[in-house]
Formats: sequence, structure tokens, C-alpha cells
Amino acid sequence: MDLVRRALHPAHDELLRKGFLLDVSYIGRGEAQQVAYRFAKNLLPLPAPDIVGLLAQRGMTMQAATHLAAHHTRTQIEQACASFDAHVQRGYPVKNPGGLLTDILRYPEKYAVTPVLPKPARPRPSPPVAAQQSGAEEAGPVATSAEDRQRTAAFLLGRTHPEHRRQILTDLFVGGSITAAELTLISRSEDPDALLMSWVARRSAP
Repeated sequence: MDLVRRALHPAHDELLRKGFLLDVSYIGRGEAQQVAYRFAKNLLPLPAPDIVGLLAQRGMTMQAATHLAAHHTRTQIEQACASFDAHVQRGYPVKNPGGLLTDILRYPEKYAVTPVLPKPARPRPSPPVAAQQSGAEEAGPVATSAEDRQRTAAFLLGRTHPEHRRQILTDLFVGGSITAAELTLISRSEDPDALLMSWVARRSAP
């Protein structure tokens, strides 16, 4: 039995040193002797295999991955792996993946990844006031309501068109089917009725 004790001694010593065992004692004598173990009550539960796998997939040994997964939360492991991947994608030199992951878990603030923000678009320069006024004059009065658009149409059409044509043109303009520029164009058209009918057909088209 002394031979058995000597053979088990290194294993018992390591388990006691690591805290898995609180005490090892021998009961009885001779061949009937038994070994009694008193286990520690604060043993860590086995970590989830998928969490161990996250670390192992990134180059960490299974033993080290199991140890770290048992001493860290799932959130900490996932965040460390995400930080590890981000550094690799940015060209961070990784000579020892396991060492880098361990360091990230110990000092996550040291490896915080700063997001790369897109460059702000350059604001377009505003046109000169004179150009704005000129454009406003070319487009005609600005209409903000149906009544305003009716007054605008009456102003642009004048009395150069028959009543029925002015009414149709006004309806098209108020409804947004034609623009102020088109209203002024019809006054110079050689065939205003044909042009008017084309606008009516355009409004009716699906």
C-alpha cells in the first residue's frame, strides 16, 4: 500500500495545490486501506463547449481556453473574441493568438476598438443670391397653395388664350401636371391646342 501512496502522492499534491481538494486521508491498514477525499466546495463549473470553442478557434490551446472560459463570463469571452477579430482585420501583428486573447480578457480597455467613421461629405456651396433671384424670376412666382397657383396661372397666361383653354391650363398647373415654364411656353407655341392635348394625355397616362 505504501507503493500506491507514493504513486498517488504527486497527483494529490497537485490537486491540493490547485484547490480542487481540501484534504486527502487514508482509512484503515493493509489491503483494506481506503483513500478519503474532501473536495473543495467552490469548484468552478465546467464552461460551455461553444465558449471554449470560440477561444480555441482563434489559436488558443484547449487547456488554456477551458481555463479562461471557466474564469470569465460568456459576455466577456464574446467581447474579447470580437476585439481580437477586429484587430486582426486591421492588420494587427498576432504572433501568439493565445497570449493576445488572454491579454484582451485581462485588459479589455487597452484593446478598445475605435470605430472608423466615414468622412463627412463636403457641403455644396450655396448659389449666389443674384443667381437665386434670377432662377426665381425664370420659374415664375412661387405657389404654396391652390389659390396661389391659380393666381400664378392667371398672371402667366394673361388674356392671350380662350376661356376654355385657360381653364384647362389652370387646372393642369394647380394639379401639378405642368410647370410655370410650360405655361409660358404655350403662349409661344404655333399649335397651343395640340400642345395642350399632349399635356392632358400625359396627366392621364398611368
